[in-house]
Amino acid sequence: MSGSSKTETAVRENQEGRRRPEQDELVILKGAVENANEAFITINENHKVVFYNLAAEKTFGYSVEEVIGQDLDLILGPNCPSEHYNAVNRYIESKEPKIIGHSTELIPSRKDGTTFPALISFSVAEVRGRLFFTAEQLAALGQVVAEVTHEIKNPLMMIGGFARQLMKNTDNPVNLKKLGIITEEVRRLEELVKELNELYLPRELNLEEVEVNALINETCALAEESCKNKGLTVIKDLSPEARW
Repeated sequence: MSGSSKTETAVRENQEGRRRPEQDELVILKGAVENANEAFITINENHKVVFYNLAAEKTFGYSVEEVIGQDLDLILGPNCPSEHYNAVNRYIESKEPKIIGHSTELIPSRKDGTTFPALISFSVAEVRGRLFFTAEQLAALGQVVAEVTHEIKNPLMMIGGFARQLMKNTDNPVNLKKLGIITEEVRRLEELVKELNELYLPRELNLEEVEVNALINETCALAEESCKNKGLTVIKDLSPEARW
């Protein structure tokens, strides 16, 4: 090998040696995010998806081939307001975040049309003068609530069962009163847990035509008594042409 070739080889190896740690870090980071339990979706300044990990595929039902290069609205679905357009444009112009850097609750849609509540955190990164915005699904709230309510429900059932057993085996009026309070409070907490669990159950949209004026009248009738007690007067100005 000539002296010139040896020098070129040494320079190339030296350059590769300097780049390797940084490249290794990028590979490790990409692998960690790609295989994270949380869904990660990154868009560019034009709202096009540039990164979409495995957890996002499982969560939303779209494959990476269907999503990369598409608008973020494809993933979020019709139930989510397109606030990300304003948020991205506002940040580009002023560098002042509104929803970026914070978490917000959304009801995105899966590919099959089903919806689910999710807590989404937004962040921004600048790479070589370009901005990239990442949405991270911190948790599927329905799943978290179901797990929490399950953990609470079992101890409540045990406490209520033991209290009722003790009530059958005591004649002391003071103890009976205290046990009665315990069983009633347990019953009340069980109802709250049930309502909380039902609140976050996945629901399907049932779209149908309704008569707008009739709906407004029914809504006002429900609020009329409450408004009257607070000294408020409800004034309706309905158009006969606004039916559907």
